[in-house]
Amino acid sequence: MTTLFLGWQDPKSREWFVIGSLGRARGSYWFRYVKGARRAQEKGFSPLLAFPNINEVFESPALFPLFQNRILNGERPEWPDFLRQLNLSEDIKDDPIAVLARSAGRRATDQLEVFPKPEKAEDNRYSVHFFLRGLSHVRAGKCGRHKEVKTGERLWVCRDPQNDRDPDALLLRTEDLCGIGYVPRYLRDDLNELLDRHRDALKVVVEKFNEPPAPLQYRILCKASAPWPDDWEPMSGPEFQPVHADD
Repeated sequence: MTTLFLGWQDPKSREWFVIGSLGRARGSYWFRYVKGARRAQEKGFSPLLAFPNINEVFESPALFPLFQNRILNGERPEWPDFLRQLNLSEDIKDDPIAVLARSAGRRATDQLEVFPKPEKAEDNRYSVHFFLRGLSHVRAGKCGRHKEVKTGERLWVCRDPQNDRDPDALLLRTEDLCGIGYVPRYLRDDLNELLDRHRDALKVVVEKFNEPPAPLQYRILCKASAPWPDDWEPMSGPEFQPVHADD
């Protein structure tokens, strides 16, 4: 079973917080808030209308509308193109969790984003897909290399402490030293840890480049992989832990 997390961005500070988790078990779906929601409340976050009690575990036989509405209707004519952009096969139609995990479920009408918790592969490796961020903002991207990347091309993860907007950002660059975009914020702690443990073994490759008119948010699909440390669990910090009534 894949666990998805829900992130919320403070519209004023632009800071992101993980606020909840979504999963599927025994034929039903569940949603619960995580402790990052407590920190988000300090920035003005209020419980979502669909999930009004921050201490409750919500269950449903069908995917909650808040999440279902973030998936393109499979009957729409653009559905096949959408799946190609995500690099997913047509048979994924009956697995909304998998579609959300790849697409992030972002909408222009709110500050929410969905992302998956990485799971250990059968070969004991860490593996996660993500779309490159910041293509329209990274200054180094003016070299134009983000328009020329190829499927299978390797990218290198670089810390960017002199970034005046976000000193914790992780930049991805090409072999010819051109920065083309950033790792999503929700993956930074994991990739920083893997950089420290397996600097040479952490590998990021371009899995798919989507030509325009694909939107920028779905332009460059990447895959990060590395050996899975024996004593480590991704996305396991305090903010990812479930909220309890006595917290």
